[in-house]
Amino acid sequence: MNKIYYNRAECQPRRIQENPAASTRSPAASWKNNSNEPAWATKPRNPATPSPQRKGSKMQYQINQNSKPLTSALAIANRLFRCRITAVAAGLCLAASSLSVTAGSGNVLPPTAKPQGWSIDDMAAAVANFSISGNNLDFYPDTPFQIIFRHPGNSFTVKPGTFLYVKVIFIDDSPPVIGNWPADKSGVAEYFFGRTELGAHDLEIEVDGKVFSLDNPGYVGGPVPTPDSPDGSTYFIQTGAFVTPLSPGTHKLTIRGVLDGDAMVAALGGPFATEIHYTITVE
Repeated sequence: MNKIYYNRAECQPRRIQENPAASTRSPAASWKNNSNEPAWATKPRNPATPSPQRKGSKMQYQINQNSKPLTSALAIANRLFRCRITAVAAGLCLAASSLSVTAGSGNVLPPTAKPQGWSIDDMAAAVANFSISGNNLDFYPDTPFQIIFRHPGNSFTVKPGTFLYVKVIFIDDSPPVIGNWPADKSGVAEYFFGRTELGAHDLEIEVDGKVFSLDNPGYVGGPVPTPDSPDGSTYFIQTGAFVTPLSPGTHKLTIRGVLDGDAMVAALGGPFATEIHYTITVE
């Protein structure tokens, strides 16, 4: 019995996703530093002219003259401080605007992205037993994401602002092992994409007509250890990707891919191809 569980999960010889340049991004932001200072705060004064408030007292005028350098220095420092704070705030606004444009709604994030502080490898470790069990909800992990997985109906309802983690293909090292299992992370790319091994290609996530290629080793999580695996495996690989929050409404998401490397064909007697459709409602 081979370990490419066709129907136990999404599509078990799972494949990797690549961050595509799926949408044209034109981050643009501008800011204006509008001063609301009254005219007296900036109007130059003749140092020889005593302040109107102090007219009629030579001593007060002398004290005023002696304290002017300190007062001016404090005023300048105060203005510089306000300008710097305004510039920092504007910079933060620009950064937030740029991130918003880059992320967008329903876009696959780059493999190095860490939404909520989670990486692709972190998610592989989190979903390992869930995937191996055939998406048994008893093993559904506690994460900040809505995990997209194969189940009856393939529909999900999420709240606005929810990030998705889309499981695509997984495989573990329980017997019989397909191909030459990688000893560590450095061997994952060759194992998953190499023509003599699994030979994955044309891996995609499609969200509302936007197609994102996943043919990138960065989307392969693992190998991660599975000490309490339901099928007795010791290591596990999961391909998947993070998707930015969708806008309110109903959305269509599809995963697809092909594995037709030599080791895969030998194990299955032919190539493996899959395409699975999901419906996601945001409300």
